[in-house]
Order: sequence, then structure tokens, then C-alpha cells
Amino acid sequence: MSKQSINNVAIITPSYNNLDGLIGLVSSLERQTWPLKKIKLYICNDGSTDKTVEHFERLSFKIDIEMLTHAKKAGPASARNMGLEKAKADLILFLDSDLEAAPDLIERHIESYSTPDVLAVRGENQAPESTKRNKWIRYLDSELRGPRHEYSKSGKTEISYKDVNTNNFSVRSSVLASGLRFDEQIIYYGGEDMVFAYEITRQNVGRIIYQPKAMIFHHHRSFNATLIKLEEYGEETMPYLLKTYPEIGSNLVISRFYNEDWKTEKVFWPKIVFNRLGYLFSTVLKVLLPDVLAFRAIQYIMAWHVLKGYRKNLKQEH
Repeated sequence: MSKQSINNVAIITPSYNNLDGLIGLVSSLERQTWPLKKIKLYICNDGSTDKTVEHFERLSFKIDIEMLTHAKKAGPASARNMGLEKAKADLILFLDSDLEAAPDLIERHIESYSTPDVLAVRGENQAPESTKRNKWIRYLDSELRGPRHEYSKSGKTEISYKDVNTNNFSVRSSVLASGLRFDEQIIYYGGEDMVFAYEITRQNVGRIIYQPKAMIFHHHRSFNATLIKLEEYGEETMPYLLKTYPEIGSNLVISRFYNEDWKTEKVFWPKIVFNRLGYLFSTVLKVLLPDVLAFRAIQYIMAWHVLKGYRKNLKQEH
């Protein structure tokens, strides 16, 4: 399937109690340069208790929208699968509910499928212009995130499954024909998108590429809220990933801290570098240092919270 044969696009968006975000997303999709009659949005309502369902049932829109609903919250993996069971299109585009799409987003995704070996495309994200540009937001928009650095250095577009984020990610429908779905056992924060991309490359011959011009504007959660989620990732999701997908363990951040049994800590990183004193020092450096160094402190703090969550899980096992 070349880009010329991509005639329609199904967008799958999981959402939980984020009506305001969905309103912004839909508004941006209605301004797409790609023909609106060739777009269908599946809102995968993951047990929301706000007015999401009532709002989209009451109003009409320029694009075709279908609301799919879980009675109870089951997590983003299960919500996306609900959309995959219904979606019928040449291209499947995953977008989260806390973003707005650039007008040419869909067009940029489609033009990236110029050769048959392209299986999937990861787009790019930036914070909206209206966002207060503190160090956290500047870090998120920096070249340290995702595949940006490698692309800016060498122009490389092919990426690994570990660089996939499904908040802006498209895949050929033919790739999913075998029944490939998200792992619904991953109900907590993180990991389900990487595993999904891993299965794409494991089951198919081809490439996942990065398209920096396929842009979304992401309304990020705060730094402190992100740290809470990262600790949850370390405690709840990381142990499951290591048990179920041991072959990807070396690509997880926890491999820096633990030996291959995933229970015995290494000496240098977790004990000498990533300790309470180092954490406190990094929180100070984050505030005082210029961006180029403060960003490294932010990365340290984020990794420390994953490690903290994972350690908590091991203690509970004992």
C-alpha cells in the first residue's frame, strides 16, 4: 500500500474524564487539510463519569465521530483495542485526548508512507504556544526527548520500537490484519505503546519511521504529576514488562540499575549515583543551572522515581 492508495483514515482516541481536551482535539481535526469526509474519529470512552458521552451525542460535527464506551475504566490499552475492533480504514492514527492537531497532521502522516516497507509512523509533539515555558516544558520540547537528537544530528528517520509513543502514531491497517492488539494487562501508566510497536516489528518486515513534520500540540501534565506517574510505572508496569517481555528488558531504564535477574541491584548506578543525596542535589541543580545542565537533572529525577517505584514493588514481593 503506497500513499496513493491510502484513501481514508480512522483515528482512535482513548479518553477518561477529559471532555475539554476532546473538544479541542475535535476542533483541530475539523481544520485538517486532508478531506474531512475521509476521516472517522473513534472516541474510546474508558468509563468516564463526566459529560463526554452526552456532549458528543447531542452535537453534530464536520467529521464522522463514533463513541465507544467501556462501562468501567480498563486502561488505555483496552480502550484503544475497542477502537481497533471497529475501525475500518486504510490507515489507523492514534491520537490522545489531551492534544490538538496541526492542520496538516493527517496529510504529513500519509505522505510518510511513500514506500511499502514503511509499517508505521511516529509524529512529533510540542507544547502549545500559550503554555508557560518553564524548564519542564522547555525540556519536553528539547532535543533530548525521543528521536529528535539523532534526527537533527544525522537526519535519520528510522526508529526503534522503544522510541514509539502512541499519542501521535499511525500504522497501516494491513499490519494489524493478523489481529495485533495492545496488551490489555498493562492497565497502569506507560509501556503499552512500546510493547505494541515491538510486536509490529517482531511480526512484520519493515520500518517504523519518525516524521517531525507530523505535529501535534500536547497539553502536558505538570512535572510533579509526571513523577507520580513514573513511580507508578516503576512499581506496577515495569515488573510486568520484565516478566512478560524479558527480551526487551535491556531497553528499559531499569536495566541500568539491576542485573539480569531483575532483583539484584548493581553497585555503581543505584547505590553510588542514584541515592537520596544525589536526588536532593539534582532538585537543586534543576532550579539553579541553565537549561543544558538542568535538563540532565530533570532526567535524573525522572529515572530516580522509576527506580523508587520498582524498589517498592520488590519490597512488597518479600
